[in-house]
Amino acid sequence: MHLKSWLTIAAALVAIAPAASAKSPAESPAAPADTLTDVNGVRQVVVTKKGQISTITLTGSDKDPHYYYSLTTEVNSTLDLGKIDDEEWGLSLPFLNQRSHKKSRVVWGNDFYIGVTVPTAAPKGLSGSIECGLGKIVGLELQPWQGGPQFGIGFGFHYRQFTLHHGQVFLADHHRLSIIPVEADRVSSRLRNFGFQVPVTITQNISNGFGITIGAAAMFNTFTCASSTTYVNDLQFKNSYRNLHQRLLTLDLMAAIGWTRSASLYVRYSPLKLFNEQWGPQFNTLSFGLSLSM
Repeated sequence: MHLKSWLTIAAALVAIAPAASAKSPAESPAAPADTLTDVNGVRQVVVTKKGQISTITLTGSDKDPHYYYSLTTEVNSTLDLGKIDDEEWGLSLPFLNQRSHKKSRVVWGNDFYIGVTVPTAAPKGLSGSIECGLGKIVGLELQPWQGGPQFGIGFGFHYRQFTLHHGQVFLADHHRLSIIPVEADRVSSRLRNFGFQVPVTITQNISNGFGITIGAAAMFNTFTCASSTTYVNDLQFKNSYRNLHQRLLTLDLMAAIGWTRSASLYVRYSPLKLFNEQWGPQFNTLSFGLSLSM
């Protein structure tokens, strides 16, 4: 029997509470004047409700199997039991989503992001460009309790690019990358970084799929290269540098706000520099953009 049915019976019994404390005149001549009925061993109790009118019917007893008693009363209550769905008896508060959900799931190809990189505390002329990545080529998401935070871990990839301006180019000497000025009509220089990442996140739903995410990602920088192209008197000179000595492991701190199962805005910050001081230009990375999830 549903909770609603039990409450309906309870409301009707409260309305006829005087009937529970005395005996009927038919069964006990000494019963008080306000007694309606008192029956031992009732075989069947039926409670019906129509609007504010409730009817309780007693059938059969220990002494008389043909016993019948019916009482109709009006229940005055601000709680309309007939209009309350079973699902509405739960607690509805922020951070407590009462909808059913899977406690854990494996995801594939999730958390794609694309945005703008901004090098901070960087050498003059080094500026940002673009970044993109996939946080979870494969990942695991776990929500230990109803309405609580969702914990996630994944394995994905990342790509970042930086540009160089003010008539400067990259130059690598024994795998050590430096920045030097040149005399040229036009210069185009790029620094590219590619690798894999292991993000660990905590996501909390606020309302209707809108929520916040915080976390950190271990960034495995497997490949970094630089290139510079100079144009002098319609001649083009291009130099590319590979096998640079970047840090193999850096860290991204990240946060996002938006719809956790569709689109959100994210920000990332890397407190560790891409190069050790003796191997390349020193800068941190701030990035922000759009993240897409399922």
